[in-house]
Order: sequence, then C-alpha cells, then structure tokens
Amino acid sequence: MKKTFFSTLAALCAASCASLYADNYSDLAAYKAGESLSWFYELRGESLNRSKSAQIERNILGVLAEKKIDDGAFKRACEILKPIASEKSVGVLAKFLGDDFRTPWVCDVFITLDSSSVDGVLASALDGVSKKCKMSILSTLASRGSSDGFEAVKKYADSQDAELAAFAVSALVKFQDSDAVEVLSSVVAKNDARKDAALDALSMIAYRAAKRGDKSLAKEALESVPADYGMSIAARAELAGNDRVKYLDSIIIADGKNVNRAGRLVYKSRKFEDSGALVAAFPKLSKKAKLAAVASFMLSGDTRFYPTVAPLLDSPDADLRDEAVYSARFICTDETNLRKIYALIGDKNRIISSHARNVFEENPSFAAVRILKEAEAKGDLDALSFLVLRGDIEAREKLKNMYFAGEYKNPKISQMLESLITYGEMPAFAAKLKSADEELRKDMTKIIIKKLAKCRDKLFVAEAASEILDGNLSPDDPTYKFIASKLKVKPQKRKAVWQGEYRPRAVEDRFMKIAQEGEPDIENGFVSMFDGKTLDGWKTSTGNAKYSVEDGCILGVTDPKMKQNSFLVSERADYKDFIFTCEFKWLDLGNSGVIFRGQVNENGRIVGPQAEMDSDPKRRWTGGIYNEGAAWMYSLSRREHERARNAVDLFGWNRMTIKCLGDRMQTWINGVPVSDLEWKEADKGGFFGLQIHTGKKCKVLWRNIKIRELK
Repeated sequence: MKKTFFSTLAALCAASCASLYADNYSDLAAYKAGESLSWFYELRGESLNRSKSAQIERNILGVLAEKKIDDGAFKRACEILKPIASEKSVGVLAKFLGDDFRTPWVCDVFITLDSSSVDGVLASALDGVSKKCKMSILSTLASRGSSDGFEAVKKYADSQDAELAAFAVSALVKFQDSDAVEVLSSVVAKNDARKDAALDALSMIAYRAAKRGDKSLAKEALESVPADYGMSIAARAELAGNDRVKYLDSIIIADGKNVNRAGRLVYKSRKFEDSGALVAAFPKLSKKAKLAAVASFMLSGDTRFYPTVAPLLDSPDADLRDEAVYSARFICTDETNLRKIYALIGDKNRIISSHARNVFEENPSFAAVRILKEAEAKGDLDALSFLVLRGDIEAREKLKNMYFAGEYKNPKISQMLESLITYGEMPAFAAKLKSADEELRKDMTKIIIKKLAKCRDKLFVAEAASEILDGNLSPDDPTYKFIASKLKVKPQKRKAVWQGEYRPRAVEDRFMKIAQEGEPDIENGFVSMFDGKTLDGWKTSTGNAKYSVEDGCILGVTDPKMKQNSFLVSERADYKDFIFTCEFKWLDLGNSGVIFRGQVNENGRIVGPQAEMDSDPKRRWTGGIYNEGAAWMYSLSRREHERARNAVDLFGWNRMTIKCLGDRMQTWINGVPVSDLEWKEADKGGFFGLQIHTGKKCKVLWRNIKIRELK
C-alpha cells in the first residue's frame, strides 16, 4: 500500500513537471525568427539543473526529430543541448549534417560531446555534402583529436578541390603530434599550392609545443620550415628560452624581411640587460629596423633605452623624428631631450606637433613637470593647459581664477575651462552664476550646456541640471529657463549624485573625488607591525607565493603556476580606523598591493579594499583602491589623476600611506594624494594583507610597516 502511494505520487510529480515545461517546448516548436526568446532563456536556465537536464534533452530531441522547426529555433535548441547532450543526441542531430545552416550548430554540440560514436558519424557524413558542410565537419573532427578524425582530415588534405585541401591541411594543426607533423612535412616537400598552409600549421604546432615544454616535437615540426619563414619566428623564439630577446634582436639587426615581426614579438619580453647587441648596432640600422627597435624599447617602459633613441630627435627623416617624440611619452626622463620635444610643439609637421603635445600631457617624469612650470610662469597658456590635464591642482585653480577674473573673454581660456572642467566641479562652478555679470553668465551658460549635452545618460543630466540650477537661480530667471530648455529637462530637487555622495558599490569615474588632502603625520604614535627579522604576527593565506625575510624586508615572490592571488596577512583581524604606512619596492615588476579591512568570504576567498601596487608603466594606478575579488572602487583613469600616476617610482623605494576613518578611505604615494573615497560597506574591521598577484613573475620587498590606530 505504502509503495503504491509513493509510486503514484512520483508519477503525479513527473506529470506535473512535464506539464510545467510543456509551454516551453511548444514555444520551441512554434518559434519564428524575431519572436520572444523567453522560452529559450527559461529552458537554458533549467538545463543547468542536473536533475532536469536529461528530461529537457529528451523533450528537445522529440521536437527536433519532427524536423519542422525553423533555423532560428534549431540554433537555440543546439545552444541548450551543448552542455547537456548525451549519446541520445547523436542519432537525432546527425540527420541534420548536410544542411548548410544547421551543420555548424550540430558540430558545435558534437565538438565536446563525450561519445565514442560521434567521430564515426561525422566521418561518414562527409560524403555527399557541400563544401561548407565538409569544412565544418573536418574542423570538428580535428578539434576532437581522435584517430578516426585524423584519418578523415588526412584524406581531405589530398582533395582535388584546392580550397578544401588547404583547409584540411590547416586543420591538421589541431593534432599536436608527430603524425600530423609527418603529413604536413610531406605536403611541404610536394611544393604545391598547399605549401604555405602546411608551413603555417607546422609553425603553429612548433610554437604550441615549445610553449608547453615539448621541445622535441617543436624541433621536429621546424625541420621542414625555413629559418626565415615568418610564422616560425615565434616558435624559434620560444625555443631560445632565456636567449629569446637576443634571438629576436638578431633578426632586427640582420634587417631581413621579418624585422617587424621580430619587433612585435619582443615587445613583452624586452629587458635592457638583454639588449646590448641591438643598442650597439642601433646607429647603423636601416630605417625599418630602427622603427621596430624603438617601438620595442618604448613598450618595455625602461627609461634606460631613451639615450639610444634621443639622437633621432635631430633626424632629417620625419618618421624617425616622430617615433623619437612619440616614444618619449613612455621612456624619456632626460630634461635636455624633453626641452627639445617641447620646442617641437610648434613643428610644422602636425603629427610630430600632436605627439609632442601628448608627451607633455602624459610623460610621467618630474623633468616634464619642471619644464611646464617654467613655461607656465612665463605666461605660456599651452603649459597651463598641460598642467591642468596632468591633474595639477594649483594649475586648475589658477585657470578658474583667471577665468572669473575676466580672462573668460579670451577664447582660449574659455575653451580650456570648457574642455577641462569635470562633472564633479560643475556645482561649485554654477554657484558663481548668482554673482556673475551678464557677459560672464552668458559664457558660463554656454559651458554648462555644452558639457552636459555631451552626456548620453539622460537621468544624470536631469540630476545634474537640478543640482546646478536649484538654489543658484530662481525658476523664473531667464538663464534658468534657457539652460533647462536647451538640455530638455525639467529640473527638480533630487538627491545629489555629485562627488561626495557615494553609493555602496564601485564609484563611477565621473563621480570620483579628486584627492587633494595632504598626507597625515606618519612619525608620531605608530606601532611597528614587522620586526625586521621574522614573520611573527603574519601568516600566509591562499595561493602559493613564497614570503620570507631578506635584509630587514619582507620578500614576496610569485610562483608561475599560481592559480589564485596570494596574501601574507596579519594575524590580528580587527583593524578598523587607522593610519597605516609602509615602504615597498619591485625587484621584478608585477602586480601587487596591500589589502586592508580584509575579510574571508564563505568560499574561503579574501575580499575587501586593496591599495593597488601597479607596475604597468603605461597605466601606473598605484594607490588606487581595488575591491579584491570584485571591481575597481577608485581607479586612476581620469586626466586629473596624472599627478597621482606620476608619484610612483617603478625602480626605487616608494612610501604608501592608507587612512581609514569610518566610511572614508584615503591613500598617498610618496606624499602625493591619490585616492579619496567614501564607501559605506567598507567600515568593518579586518586584517592587512601583502598581495602577490598571479602572473609569470613578481618580486616585491616591503619594509617599515607600521600603524597608528584612530580611536
């Protein structure tokens, strides 16, 4: 009796579930292109439930078996089937192999399906189908990598159809083994139309083999490939190991056909210490080789290369001169050369002039700042503009003071303010409308309208207009009405969304408050968190980076096999309000940081705000605040952050200071204010952590780690 009851209940539940999803399958069967896809998203979500996936597969196959659905529905059905398909799907889907539109979608399901019958089904389907279908099937067979698949692809490599044969030859690259190398080498030997495809495939097999450490297969694949064949250069560079840079530089010096390719490949691995031969040969290189070399010097971010590049500033060749100017944005710190480049702002060549301007907008050196300060003191408006763009607070204030003192009548001053004022500064700017005379008010109105008109976020524009107009002008004021009509908004009092009003999430760039407050006292009342001899008071957490004490410093070294970030965390985990300071230095450039108010979530992952240590020479977001495991809370992405970005020394010691008081978090690098953020979810107590990020290399020293808690 009991057994019967439960059997009946199970049957009723099954019937109920079938009824529940009946409409989904009905929608699938009746779907036409352009109609609602709600059924698709519902079924795809349900398919992730293991207990339901088998039934969903059976039901979808039942619909497909009738072959009455349109191409759009078939595509969606395959997308649902791909993660849940079993042996049951093979026979039904195989019937569609031969349809030009549906074959690729069937192949997409088959490519990862764990079934011994798939390869045979695909191979047998090759006869009698179109070339397009053949290509989809051959590609899938190659990706699956079975012996049956290899034989099928090998057969078509000798096809009488030249296009199909070349495709099959290229597909052999997916078989990373000696059998594929043998077939491809024989194709090269025949020296017919398939040769280039075979050489490319051999080069790629060699490269992938070298990357995973299979040097034997890599060398075997390269035996049939000429040493100067372009696609093979990457593989030969990998095989060169520690001599990678020297090998690629030898190609640049030789000035052959692969100069540009070698230059591109060395971008990410160039070191000054490995580049002696190229530096010595540089003056005698051809124009093409010099351009490739300079580009690779530039992207290394190493300033020691610029003395080699600098003579090109006097080159009669405009391209070489321009490259010398352009690269100075990244690797020039020499004041003499920077002065030459500043003079080129007035060059008749517009490209050179533009790149010279970019140097003084972005070059991170203090020498560039000194040049601009000198020029600005002499009344150079270009220099003032560059300083403002770089985030110089004094320059920004001077520009605004000049504007309100009457210089708004100078079109250049007005245009500078229009382009440089931030959304966050506009409420304070608009407050001046109250006391402005008619002519000044007219110019201010123009700036407000132009600035907000560029924003596509209509809600933001409405909120901004409310913040600007309400309280500054009467609703009956003509200027009020004019601005409102031009922006097509009806200003009304709303909760402000300007800087200082932060939401409990990452702050959008336009709402970020530009840090200006000076660094707090870091000498009095501090307690050391590191004794300089042991790791007492600290413990490792997550990842497998190695932490040790070397010469009175904490040394963190990455493990290339790391799959998650590593932290050396303080044993105490209740730090709430404090001023924390430490010094750090990269021995090998890589991503790192200092987590504070850190927590461990339910998955055992470390989360919380982190003061970034960013060694990327092109970005330099050191001191920005990242929400570990989530997203940026305070990036250094705006032009006003240029001063902060320039504060870090990539090759020397740096001081990082972090202050937390309630919701407010601030950072400084070498005394320069960097981040200023209020975040209502970040007021919990927590631990400190010294991070080593995943990646090929990173080696960091920390010292003078100390804290003063704020009561």
